[in-house]
Amino acid sequence: MVQFLLSKGADPNMHDYFNGQSPVVLASSAYGEDIEILRLLLKYGGDPNDCVSDSDSVTYMRSIETPLICAASDNIEKVELLIKAGADVNLAIEPGYPPLHNAIIGNRANIVRYLLIEQNADFHQVYTVTIQGDTLDFEDLLSKSMMERVENTAKELPYIYKYLEQFK
Repeated sequence: MVQFLLSKGADPNMHDYFNGQSPVVLASSAYGEDIEILRLLLKYGGDPNDCVSDSDSVTYMRSIETPLICAASDNIEKVELLIKAGADVNLAIEPGYPPLHNAIIGNRANIVRYLLIEQNADFHQVYTVTIQGDTLDFEDLLSKSMMERVENTAKELPYIYKYLEQFK
């Protein structure tokens, strides 16, 4: 069905009027269980750096998500596909919330490692601004988020910390 609609001219970058999301953003998120749909959307011109603007949403809720930010907390295959299609590994709609942040918060150590080491994602920026205005740097966020879930991160953390050592 998706391929049929796209072949007949459906716009993979059209934003819905409720929350302003595009099919590419939805297919990149956990809701998009079938990676082939994301592959088709990108093949037919879907923007891997798509984002929601205030005018795209009647709810006026500004989204902080790009396709890569969505995929970073979900699935390494989606992340790789989006980057091959031109997704910017450092694109953050809101300061402090790039794809690397979502990979950490989503406990996806394999994606953190991929973005950081293989794609050279910028980790020198501020991450997570709290309600009180506090900020965390990359290592603080990494240790606070991932160390709590050791079984999922034990094999990836040594590589990540070894990589970070060269910048000290």
